[in-house]
Amino acid sequence: MSENPVTEGQQFPLTIKRIGINGEGIGYFKRSVVFVTGALAGEEVVVEATKVNPRYTEAKIRKIRKKSPHRVTPPCPVYDACGGCQLQHLSYPEQLKIKKRSHHAIS
Repeated sequence: MSENPVTEGQQFPLTIKRIGINGEGIGYFKRSVVFVTGALAGEEVVVEATKVNPRYTEAKIRKIRKKSPHRVTPPCPVYDACGGCQLQHLSYPEQLKIKKRSHHAIS
């Protein structure tokens, strides 16, 4: 595998392809995997790389260019600060779909 093309602090546009096992959005930049906390499948975002590893990058959202139709306001007032729940910004029916798909992938 080639070296990760991302540098820490770099900002770049990204399309989120799916949700990872920890609730993070997953996209690809120059064929390198990028995990984005708080991003949802189908969203177009601008991210900032916060941690760069040889095989993947962790990033945070700087701007959402195109929101998912399933994005909702989290019901918990401390959701953004707490970190205990990963998907409160995703509508409950869509959470169930993702969890069901994950369960079938394991079975």
